[in-house]
Amino acid sequence: MSGNNRNKKMFYDHGTSSFSVSNVHRVGILDVRILNTDRHAGNLLVRKVNDGGKFGRQVELIPIDHGLCLPESLEDPYFEWIHWPQASIPFSEDELDYIESLDPYQDWELSRNELPMIREACLRILTLCTIFLKQAAGFGLCLAEIGER
Repeated sequence: MSGNNRNKKMFYDHGTSSFSVSNVHRVGILDVRILNTDRHAGNLLVRKVNDGGKFGRQVELIPIDHGLCLPESLEDPYFEWIHWPQASIPFSEDELDYIESLDPYQDWELSRNELPMIREACLRILTLCTIFLKQAAGFGLCLAEIGER
């Protein structure tokens, strides 16, 4: 690999214990909001980052391939991360604050204005899934429980 790609590998090159709870939660929150119906290990890149932590180089998950997101109707998604231990850990206060701050109606308007080709049915999915995420997190469900619903 050359240049920037040297630090990027596929998910399969790492075990799930390499990923931080917050990184798994970040990917999961995105997937739930956009109803990614195809989040499997092949749709995750892993990038090595040097964050100066006591364990040296850390890794970061980068979600890729969003071709099966924001469907026009509710579909049964597959989320690889529901099987990972990090997904069973409760959301942090910062994550809960972020989720609570999400405004699905403002996102609808922003998406419609910035992406005029997006279909109304897809925006409804974004809105419904964001409301679901907010309610589920507010009731204390962890990411794995939300992903299984």
